[in-house]
Amino acid sequence: MQPALSHAAVAPLQSMLKAMDDGDFPRAIELCADCQLDVDTYKHYKSVRDLEAKFNEAMETIGDRLDKALQTCCRTFDATAYENALIGYKLQGKPHRVIDVVVTHLSDLVDIVSHECALASVAAATEGDPAATTERYKGCALGGREVVRSALLRR
Repeated sequence: MQPALSHAAVAPLQSMLKAMDDGDFPRAIELCADCQLDVDTYKHYKSVRDLEAKFNEAMETIGDRLDKALQTCCRTFDATAYENALIGYKLQGKPHRVIDVVVTHLSDLVDIVSHECALASVAAATEGDPAATTERYKGCALGGREVVRSALLRR
């Protein structure tokens, strides 16, 4: 009976990995959740009990890949990938995670743009041109929204 259980566990794992690779997080989560239910049903078998850790690890991997997929959507928007990520987070019971990932990613980009702007002002100051320094600083301060917007679009 053990080979049947092993085969029964391997097929869903392979399907789950393929779904993750394809970015179909809702399918991957459903497969993992189904496997976790099966493990719970048959956990009196030692071989099945050992699979529990594998499926928990798989769910964590799905979460990590969800985060990466959403970060990629922040750089290059893909409606299908974004929708799969939203559904995936909802299925994992973590819909708030979408906001956390997006805000963190965008905050990091704004921080980078702010540093670039400050460094440009410092560079102009070290060149000894106070007018250029003032103009560069004003450009960052006054055009901040546009500077940030263009930076977010080019990244």
